[in-house]
Parts: sequence; structure tokens; C-alpha cells
Amino acid sequence: VPGLLASYLAAMAIHTLSSPMITRSLLLATLLATALVATADAALDLTATAPEEYVSSGLVYKRLVFKDDKRRVEMEFPPGWSVRDASPARLELTPPGKGFATALIQTQPAGSRALDEAAVKAIAEQALAALPTDSQGGTVQSAGLDTDGSGSSEVILTYKSLGYTFRRSVRFVNLPNCPLVAQISAPEAEFQALYATFRRSVQSLNWN
Repeated sequence: VPGLLASYLAAMAIHTLSSPMITRSLLLATLLATALVATADAALDLTATAPEEYVSSGLVYKRLVFKDDKRRVEMEFPPGWSVRDASPARLELTPPGKGFATALIQTQPAGSRALDEAAVKAIAEQALAALPTDSQGGTVQSAGLDTDGSGSSEVILTYKSLGYTFRRSVRFVNLPNCPLVAQISAPEAEFQALYATFRRSVQSLNWN
């Protein structure tokens, strides 16, 4: 899974960018190299339009709209969340009032399909190595394939940074239309609720 591991480095950069111990030039080189890998075979364009409102059962909701060639792709947008940055291969979201929490969705090469246990172990090691350079006590809490046979997998890590204990989930989502990496990092006290909200949003992706 060399291509998958390479493109994963770009997903990790979201939290590492805040660390003064990494030079901007090194990060830029990493992002440029991995962005080429991530976008080469990915048709889904994560450059979202402004959140679109719609009414269901008398209630008003919001969704983000993307493009996959000529197809429209919709994703439920969590209430109060905002788009921090968007590009064809990467979408960064932030929840309201949570200054240290970040969420990321990134497209993966078309060949990034069902993983085996050895590949998940390699990704867990890469995820651990890619934690912020000023972090301490990085630990892989769990790493494994989903039990539903979808070929998706998840790595959960904990680490200390900025005076907080953080948790980070990195999910490789093996969608039929486009494999994705979905990552969320947050202080431990805030993690579970934000994780559940973000995961529901990713699961709502719908190709029309």
C-alpha cells in the first residue's frame, strides 16, 4: 500500500502545521508530493459549494454538495460546523467552539481498496509516526478492519499535546465510488461526541 501510505501523510499535516518544530518548506514539499498521489485517480472533487439548506419533516438541515464528474454528491453538514479549507482532494472542517478539534476528509487513489491486517498495521505505525512533533506518549489504542466486510478500517490513537490529552481517529472508508480517509482529532473530553457527529456526516455521502 505505498500509495495509500504516501497520501496519508497529507492527511496528517492538518494537525502538524501548528507545530513550530516543522519547517514550512518541508511541509510544503510533503503536501505537494502527496497531493499528486491523492488526486491522480480520484474523480470526487471536495471543493464544496456553500452549505445548501433543505427541509425534511418540517426541519431545516444543511448539506455540502460536491461533484464527481457529472454526478452530484451530497453530504450532511453538522449544525454549527464550518468549512475551514477545501480543495479538490481535501476538505477540512471545524466544529463550533472547539479550538483544538479538527476534522479532515481526503480522497485516495482509486487503487486504495480493501486492506488486510498487515496493511492496517503498517498504517497504524505511520499514523503514530505522523503525530505532532511536540506530542508525547503517542499510543495506538486500536487498529483493525471493520467487521462488516466492507474493506474499511480504523486506527485510534491517543497522545498529549498543548497541555491536553488528544484522541485521533483515522478511518479509511472503502466507498464503492471513491475511497476516502476521514480523520478527526480532538481533546479527549470532547472526542466522542465530535467523532460520532463526524462519522455520521461521512456515512451520509450520497452519489446522485
